[in-house]
Amino acid sequence: MLINRSIAKSTVRTAILAALAISGLATDAFAYDVDARSRETIPKEMHASPKCQQYYYYGKKEKDAGHLANAEKYLMAALKDASASRNEQASDWICVPMTELQNRYASAKKYDRSEALMKYVLQVQEGFKGQKSPKLAPYLQMLSVALKQQGKTAEAQKIDERLSSL
Repeated sequence: MLINRSIAKSTVRTAILAALAISGLATDAFAYDVDARSRETIPKEMHASPKCQQYYYYGKKEKDAGHLANAEKYLMAALKDASASRNEQASDWICVPMTELQNRYASAKKYDRSEALMKYVLQVQEGFKGQKSPKLAPYLQMLSVALKQQGKTAEAQKIDERLSSL
């Protein structure tokens, strides 16, 4: 069986970067792994940091490959970076694949992960938009569904009430 060398190289590089990101040495990895494709995953006018762009690129790549736990780590790191730098536009951009990831968790019946992910996304979005913003509606709705799927109807009811008051 022949293995495509470029695919093998890419997979090895992704694994190395994942290990560096998890170990906290990610900044060293980004210094030598500047990938032009990753810079275009978040539009340049959003001024996301190179580190944020790298995390976003690898998070999307892992999500598309079905590696949900790895995707979550990368996308959470991207969102944390955007949030720490107070970059609301990049944060909004990163939330799109995070909501797709939340849907995948729900489809895989991993409702606890789905709930945790939406709670974090909601927390970050509230920090930028305020707790009464109508732009929070999709996140509140997804969180409510995740709670209902776990049988947490009282919590879901509170979220639904908050949603109707927006």
